Amino acid sequence: MAEHLQASKIRVAGHLEEVRGISHIKLNWTDENGKRKRKSVTTGLAVKRNKKRAEDMLREVKQELEDTLVNNPKTPIRDMLFADFMVEWLEVVKPRLKLTTYGGYQLNVNSAIAPYFREKGIML
Repeated sequence: MAEHLQASKIRVAGHLEEVRGISHIKLNWTDENGKRKRKSVTTGLAVKRNKKRAEDMLREVKQELEDTLVNNPKTPIRDMLFADFMVEWLEVVKPRLKLTTYGGYQLNVNSAIAPYFREKGIML
């Protein structure tokens, strides 16, 4: 129970930063060992005329990462199956993709990529 309470204190901080005219999400947090972690995610959006959309993406990505860390703080990424990573990645990029692109990615990941790598047991 104490681990669950400690894990719930994980907070992800983040901001938007311009990199070559594109908005990037810069995240940082402190893990359960007190080590500072960082992550950068591109929004794929031009800085001009997309501030609101980029801020919405920042909130979503921060919340997803925080939820992942709170629910599974002890699982290092190297202990994750590549197939599981692909499924999670698909959900992370979903808001940034057109519906048809997402549908194609989803079909490929769920029908071919994830089952193949899950069967092989390949870790990230």
